[in-house]
Amino acid sequence: MSQVMVFRQATEKRHEPSKFLALPPELRNTIYSMAFKAEDPSSTSCTTAPKLEAPPLLMSCRQIYNDAHLLFYAATTFRCTLGDKVAQWLADIPEPNRIEIRKAQVFVPLALWQMQSQHHSLSDMAAALQKMVSALNLSVRHLMREDFRFEINVWVNPHVANEDDWENLLSKGRWVSGETEEDLSAVWTFDPQKTVAEELEKRDEVREHLILKKREEDGRERLDALWG
Repeated sequence: MSQVMVFRQATEKRHEPSKFLALPPELRNTIYSMAFKAEDPSSTSCTTAPKLEAPPLLMSCRQIYNDAHLLFYAATTFRCTLGDKVAQWLADIPEPNRIEIRKAQVFVPLALWQMQSQHHSLSDMAAALQKMVSALNLSVRHLMREDFRFEINVWVNPHVANEDDWENLLSKGRWVSGETEEDLSAVWTFDPQKTVAEELEKRDEVREHLILKKREEDGRERLDALWG
């Protein structure tokens, strides 16, 4: 068989109609939605600089891109970190794509043990959360309220904050808490008022326990001094 014949057969095979693209649009959309849902999504932090690329499916051919690129924005839960870069991220997305976004999560790391003033850092975070809400409201018109949620990961013992700070912060977003620096496991809650009440109760219990313990130690020292 000549090389010309082999090339012609390969070309004809390459241009055969796609069986996938021959499926009904509804079925293709279902497949696209399943493809865009990651089973084990990776997360990033301020110490990483990932190289972001479009999903391979969207780069397979022009027709699939035209079919599915808006669905990608509608089906994906976008995770971002609070900061000035979020506004830039929204600005970089073309408006036809941006208005399709339905779900977003905001991750807010609070390295409070590095802050000189906890009151100052919590107040700033509350203001930043409000700014984030405003930016998303202006940029994403159809954001699903029941899915948009803040993830606030506090890396220090929460008992040290005062009541006003907690209520000011938690009223503007969702609450995720690691009990200590060694325990960074996060737990979602959609009832921040209940969570803050529980945290304040824990703080009061710890404070009362420490006061009683201090009194017992002082009493023992006095007895030792009297009978020693």
